[in-house]
Order: sequence, then structure tokens, then C-alpha cells
Amino acid sequence: MSYTSRKIADKALEIRMRDALEGLADFATRFAFTSTPGTLTILSIEAPAAIPAEAPHTAAAARRRAPVIPVGRRRSRDVVSFLLEREARSEQALARRTAVALSA
Repeated sequence: MSYTSRKIADKALEIRMRDALEGLADFATRFAFTSTPGTLTILSIEAPAAIPAEAPHTAAAARRRAPVIPVGRRRSRDVVSFLLEREARSEQALARRTAVALSA
């Protein structure tokens, strides 16, 4: 098969596939517009079941929770210094908790 005839065959395949995809799109659009609204039946409407609060079931699970670091309510006009101080306090608290956990 020569280069020209292969190129024509590839182009013909591309056109055929494009026509097939266009036909599928037309079919899907026609099906969407011709559906009847009475085909859907609602079986029941119920309230969702209440999800119980997940509490750790073992002492080990309670220890695995992430530590909550309290942040004071002190406000500062200088936002950058406030954030740096808060970060330093958080790191100090985390270091203390880590030291206590490692010593236990």
C-alpha cells in the first residue's frame, strides 16, 4: 500500500468514526428528549439513619488522636508578629508533649 492510499484510508477511517460518534450523540440527545416522565417510581422517602458519634473504643485509639493545641485569645495589631509568636508557642507545646510521650 502506498503512502497516498494509506493516507486516504486513514482519513476515510477518521471520517467514518466521526460520523459514528455524531450518530451516537444524536441518538443520546433524541432519547433524552423522548423519555416519558412516568417511568420513575419513588419507592419511599425516609429520614436518614442517625450516625452515632465515633468515640475511641480503646485507650490506644484515644492516645492516637492528634493533639489539640489551645490558642489564646490575645489579639495583636501586628499580624505577622502575632502569627510568629503563635507558631513558636505551638512548637513549644508540641515539643513538651513529645518529650512527655517519649519519657512514658
